[in-house]
Amino acid sequence: MGLFGTTLNREKQDQSRENNRISRFIQSIVNEFGEANAILILGSGETRFELLEALQKSKQYHPTWIENKAAKQLDKRALELEMQHHFNLTG
Repeated sequence: MGLFGTTLNREKQDQSRENNRISRFIQSIVNEFGEANAILILGSGETRFELLEALQKSKQYHPTWIENKAAKQLDKRALELEMQHHFNLTG
């Protein structure tokens, strides 16, 4: 195998490691959720789709309403306002 093949193999290994890291991260998030009536996933990247898929695969969340929505980074107050607006919460 030449230098090009070695480079491709290394890139595949690196990508595989990164994919595994993301999968473990997503699973840790899914494990942190307790019982929920509804889940709103906010974000700007592809990871939110992976989180949505993991939640949908989990039997625990089959009856749960889950929405995936694109959003820019929010500070704590903006996130609270988004939740109040989205879920029609008061207070």
